[in-house]
Amino acid sequence: MNESYTRYSSSLQPSEVMRMVRQEGACAVENFVPEHHLRRAARVLAYEEMIVDRAPDGSSVERHHGLSRYSYSHEQPWTPSIAGIQLPPEPIWTAARAIDQFVNDGMSDWQPNEIIGHRYEVGDFIGKHRDYASALGYVAVLTVDGMQEFSFERDDGEIKTIPMHPGTLTIMRGYDTTHPQPRPYHWVSPATERRLAISLRQMRQTWE
Repeated sequence: MNESYTRYSSSLQPSEVMRMVRQEGACAVENFVPEHHLRRAARVLAYEEMIVDRAPDGSSVERHHGLSRYSYSHEQPWTPSIAGIQLPPEPIWTAARAIDQFVNDGMSDWQPNEIIGHRYEVGDFIGKHRDYASALGYVAVLTVDGMQEFSFERDDGEIKTIPMHPGTLTIMRGYDTTHPQPRPYHWVSPATERRLAISLRQMRQTWE
């Protein structure tokens, strides 16, 4: 098994994937959800009104892509966890629940409270950064449509690159009370085609 890239199957244990995430810094699971679930989520993200996420002046993180922000409750399904933030459409919520369960079945105490819908047009990207100050624990990203390359820096300085195809779930570690390891430096290459994705995060009280 590749240390940072694997294919989802009924025999793959979440605990094994999460061990790889903690050891390597990140891990990707191919074919995480069925294709018909991806199509449903893609229909929402392709046409939903989004804001353009640009780095503010003075920020060290260069980025450009469209996003929508949704509230998510780890403990109470289909209830808003952040006041004033919308609930996700059902296909996105269903995918988020599957991600939440998978990560926490891997013996984690992650309690995500936010979903982000992403739309990368041709040329959109995210520069090298860590962003550990705003998000606690893991960050999980499910690619719904299109493809981009996700790269991260291991603790020993080695650079690893993961192709994020439709159905690929990319999980990245971060500091939490159980596994106090820093989030690795990571970045997303400029898109050569439109890519749609969903990310699940546990945010602090303020959102950046």
